[in-house]
Amino acid sequence: MCLLYLADIPDGRFDEIRWPYLSSETIQEAVARYTCQHSLRAHLCALSTLGFCLSEYTGSPASELPEIAKMPGGKPFFTDPALPRFNYSHAGGLILLGIGSSDLGVDIEIRKKNNAVRISERFFSPEETDYIRVCPEERFFEIWVIREALGKYTGEGIQAFSRIAIDPEKETVSLEQRNIVDVWRGTYGNYHMAAVGKVCPDIRRLDRNFRQIRGEDIRLTRYSSR
Repeated sequence: MCLLYLADIPDGRFDEIRWPYLSSETIQEAVARYTCQHSLRAHLCALSTLGFCLSEYTGSPASELPEIAKMPGGKPFFTDPALPRFNYSHAGGLILLGIGSSDLGVDIEIRKKNNAVRISERFFSPEETDYIRVCPEERFFEIWVIREALGKYTGEGIQAFSRIAIDPEKETVSLEQRNIVDVWRGTYGNYHMAAVGKVCPDIRRLDRNFRQIRGEDIRLTRYSSR
C-alpha cells in the first residue's frame, strides 16, 4: 500500500525554518547546491516531510533521514533495501509525496497558461491531443501529470512517454511492456496531481509542522489499465 501526503512548502525567513529529520550536513549541501531559494525550500521540505512520513509509515521513531541514492534516471531511493519505496514532486507551494512497499511515482503541477496543444502534439498521442484541444489549459495538465507519474514510476522519466497511451474519455492507461498497478489523478484547487502504484486514494494534508489539516476538497479518480 502506498500512502500519499500533501505538505506546505514553508515561507518566511529561511534561518527561522525548522527542518526536522535533516542533519546540518544535508541542509548545508542543499544550500550550496541550489541557487533558487524556492527550489531550495522545496527540496528540503520534501526530504523533511519524507522523514516524517517514513516514521509514520514504519511506526518507528526516526531522528534523521536514512541515506538516499539515485537511479541512473534520477529516481531517488533509500539505500537500505528493508526500507519502503518513495517518490515526491513539488509545484507552487506544495509537495506531493508517496511512500509504500513497492514501486511508485507521483507528480504535481500547478495549472497555468502554456502552449498546451503544441506540447501535446510533440509528446502525446493524436487522441490525447484532440481531447486537449477542447479545453487546453485544464485538460493538458490532466494528461501531463499522469505521464510524468508513469515516467517516475518506471524510473525513465520523459523517455517513457513514447510507450504511454492514455484514453481520458474512457479513463484507461497503458504502458507498453510494463504492468501498471494503479493510476490515480486528482485536483486540489488549481493543482493537478497523479500517482502510480499500489495507491491508497486518501491523501493526508499536512501543514509545515506535519499536523494534519482539512483536505476534503482533494479528489482522486482511478484510471484502469489496459
